[in-house]
Amino acid sequence: MNMPADRDGYRAAMIEGAHKIVERLPETFASFQQLARAHDPGGILASIAYYDLQRGMDEDGSMHAISGALEQHHVDCSRPFY
Repeated sequence: MNMPADRDGYRAAMIEGAHKIVERLPETFASFQQLARAHDPGGILASIAYYDLQRGMDEDGSMHAISGALEQHHVDCSRPFY
């Protein structure tokens, strides 16, 4: 991966974006926790695992996410909420 010409500007933009996401984490986790309490947590995780963790294979044999960028560690992070 080649670094952009304005490395410092790129780094500052990445840090700013990360700070915005971190600021929203409590709200995001509270929302997920509310869902897990109102519904069957096992069913929620089973649905996530079935639909969002599916992978497809291209003709060259490379794997790609079918439905999004959700990864196994995202599902694992949800386990303390139920």
